[in-house]
Amino acid sequence: MIYIKKYRLEYKEFGRNMSKLDILFYDIATEGNTNPVVSSVLQLFKNSKYSFPHAISMSALEKKSVVPINVSNKNNIKDYVFGKFQTKYHESKYGINKIRVVGIPRHDRNWIKTIQEYSPRLPDNFDDENTAVVLSKRASNLYFLFDNKVETLKNIKKIFIDELGMKVAVKFHPKEKKERIYKNKEDDIYENIFGLDNYGLTWIYSDLHSFALCKGKKLVISLGAGVIFDMIAMGAPCIEYKNKKENEEKITQFVKYGFVEGFSSYHELSAYVNKWKIGSNQVSTTPINTYKKYFPVFNDISRVIATEILQDNEIIDR
Repeated sequence: MIYIKKYRLEYKEFGRNMSKLDILFYDIATEGNTNPVVSSVLQLFKNSKYSFPHAISMSALEKKSVVPINVSNKNNIKDYVFGKFQTKYHESKYGINKIRVVGIPRHDRNWIKTIQEYSPRLPDNFDDENTAVVLSKRASNLYFLFDNKVETLKNIKKIFIDELGMKVAVKFHPKEKKERIYKNKEDDIYENIFGLDNYGLTWIYSDLHSFALCKGKKLVISLGAGVIFDMIAMGAPCIEYKNKKENEEKITQFVKYGFVEGFSSYHELSAYVNKWKIGSNQVSTTPINTYKKYFPVFNDISRVIATEILQDNEIIDR
């Protein structure tokens, strides 16, 4: 609430009301932010700071050399991380030693069931296993060229809508513009490829939580989105598909480390679907086994973390 594009709270005013009981719960990666407002806010919290990653990434495995960041009051920081592989990286980068591996709290089975129970549903003609979900990813010159995204969606339409007679539900990545059916969309890529006249008939946009949207669906197709971890945790059948040219890097970290199968051409996807049609009800155990290799699973871990923070600061009795 202090710094989200616009200053909703003036940090100087905020600082006047600070006390030693106040706790900062944030992502320690923020310590590398050079914005003066952000750094000023961080300095207000000289006592208890608790860190938790805001996004799931395997990048700690990719970093062979680490550029350290000077973190003030680092002895007062407790760092919660998703997996053990992140501890050495955080120790080297931020110079902290109070690090605890807690898995991914939102993947608690009871939380997944709660989201599914209280979320709205898709329209009846999309709310069955004959719908494939596309987890979108915005086009960029670095990770996903616009032309490649166009070709990817054309192939998805050809295979799943035209050939299999399935329907498609599209979930946007948070950094993508709002779709044109609503407002302020940067391009009309989905409307142009899937057909605006077919909206609500063969395809639809959805902003449902992924746990609810993908429940009971025959297949989830990620265009490289990190939400693929959510699909693995809930046991949804999922793959990654990004059409690429021969000289381009063909796999993401999700495919590289064995979380999902990845495909980079129409022929690869088509061959997979031909096998998938025969045994589509059989969900591979490979993704969840790979997941558990990197991320431990604990029951009710969010409550455990919250209770621990409150006890550390003597806000509740031990």
